[in-house]
Amino acid sequence: MKRKKVLDAVRKYIENEPEPKFVPGETSIRTAGSSWDADDVVALVDVALGRWYAGGRVAYEFEKFMATPDSATLHCVILAHPQTCLPYPA
Repeated sequence: MKRKKVLDAVRKYIENEPEPKFVPGETSIRTAGSSWDADDVVALVDVALGRWYAGGRVAYEFEKFMATPDSATLHCVILAHPQTCLPYPA
């Protein structure tokens, strides 16, 4: 099966999931947790199909972007405010 066909099927599956019915006073409202749309799930499946879990195509594209002048603003933000950009104290 072609990757595009799999990804299209995943997108269709996610987009066609029924929305849970909201009943005031009964339905709980989540205040935290993940909220994944079809784009997120398709990206996850795309990476998984590549079988590169720690690196690979997506990591390579990110590294390539970070080495371009387009990423200069992002670098400045990280350097100026590392506590808001990094998962650990700088």
